[in-house]
Amino acid sequence: MSVDPRIIAEIFDDLRHAILRWTSDLNSLEESAINTSLQSINAVADMEVKGKQVERLASEAWSASQLTIESVKIAETENQLAREEAGESLANSQTAKSNSDEAVSIWVSGLERANQLHHKAKNWLSRAQGQLNAAINQLSNAEAALSSANSSLSACQSSYTTDSRGNRITPNCSAQASRVSQAQGNVNQARQLVRLARTEVDQAEAEVQRCQILVSTCNTGLDEAHNIRYEAENNVTLAYKSVENAKRAQAGINDANSLASSALIEGEKLVEIAKSVLSLTADMQQKVQVLPNGARRISELTDLQRDLEIRGRTLLKELDENLARFNKSNQAL
Repeated sequence: MSVDPRIIAEIFDDLRHAILRWTSDLNSLEESAINTSLQSINAVADMEVKGKQVERLASEAWSASQLTIESVKIAETENQLAREEAGESLANSQTAKSNSDEAVSIWVSGLERANQLHHKAKNWLSRAQGQLNAAINQLSNAEAALSSANSSLSACQSSYTTDSRGNRITPNCSAQASRVSQAQGNVNQARQLVRLARTEVDQAEAEVQRCQILVSTCNTGLDEAHNIRYEAENNVTLAYKSVENAKRAQAGINDANSLASSALIEGEKLVEIAKSVLSLTADMQQKVQVLPNGARRISELTDLQRDLEIRGRTLLKELDENLARFNKSNQAL
């Protein structure tokens, strides 16, 4: 706050001593009434100066407390916006976290399915390669059988016998020719099987490659989903902290508002006390100034000081109590 409560306390302490000057020693009234009257006038004048200082400083303290309350209201409005933003950020972060969890689950399921397809494709390729090898072996055997059949047919066709008149007699090679024809059919069939087996191997290899790409894509997607979820989890944690910070800030604002309100109330009371001091000094000035130079009896001055003593002590008690509360509120702020 702009007004140091210690300044007010010091002036109040001076004021306390000024008032006590009226109550410290009634036996001094044995001296002349004139001297006592002059001392009283000086003491009252000193009290008036201190009272005005207290009134001014207490008024400044009250104004500072009022400004503090207005500042607290502004801070409360700003913190309300911060809490709303933090709450919205938390809700968005939680939504993002939920979406990232769902994305991870989808990618995990996709990767599992891709691995299954990849395993199935590799099994298919293994079977297709086995079938191709079998077809190649079958073709090799068929070609060997064809070669043997052609050799038998050639041997048959190139052989002959002669009769008694020396004529050549060619053998019947239809069996060998049939074997060649059958072997050629087997070769053609084996070649077709090899072509079909090669086609299936090509298809299986393409499927394995496609599944490998699918598995790689799923792994990449799953890694990205994990990263997004990690970031979302961090954002949720940060959002929770922002919400908690806003709550703590609101608690501090509430405390500051309470303290400022207390300081405002105590400042008002101190202003009223200062006004009471000024009123007392005005009353004391009137009573002191009407004392003629030694014309009144000392007992009259004694009665006056006893009356002022009672009023002064009452005022001091109220002053001490309110000043203690005022200092406590200001120190807290």
